[in-house]
Amino acid sequence: MTIQDQTLAFDAIVEGEQYENCTFTPSNQKIAVSAVPFTKCRFEQTDFTGGEWLDCHFQNTNFANCTFAQSIMYRDTFQDCSLMGANFIDNRWKDNAIINCQAEYANFSNSQMTHCRAENTSFKEAYFRDITFKQGFVMADCVLDETSFLGTKLKGLNVSDSEVDSLELLPQDLPGLVISAYQAPVLAELLGVKVK
Repeated sequence: MTIQDQTLAFDAIVEGEQYENCTFTPSNQKIAVSAVPFTKCRFEQTDFTGGEWLDCHFQNTNFANCTFAQSIMYRDTFQDCSLMGANFIDNRWKDNAIINCQAEYANFSNSQMTHCRAENTSFKEAYFRDITFKQGFVMADCVLDETSFLGTKLKGLNVSDSEVDSLELLPQDLPGLVISAYQAPVLAELLGVKVK
């Protein structure tokens, strides 16, 4: 059933229901949401720390500057969402997708990401510090300008189809990073190598 154009308590979200153009008032409980698609919804709450989001789909939703610290997110999709400045520090992600989103300045540091992907998303000045990537992370057609990967072993990260202008990383973390031939001079320059 699709519920449209209503203002509801966050705690009234029902598993399996679809919500479109709804506004959710803040929750008084621990966040635990499963199998719910949200389209063009508005969340008055901005702190979702310690939440659990399973099998959710967010489309055209604004989570700019929201906090999801220490959360569990499995099989979730963010599509056409604003994640600008969002805090995903110390998260556990598995089988998630970020598609066509604005994630500038978002912070995913100290998280574990298993088999995740991002497509057509801007991660300009985003933080992926001290991340553990398991089973790869593909970033296709993404913008990685001044994105920080300090302390993150890049094995399994594929950025070969993305725009890479400047990255913050450590040379010892490079083994296993997948890049294109076009991107090689950019990374060489980061390492102090001049390409003629």
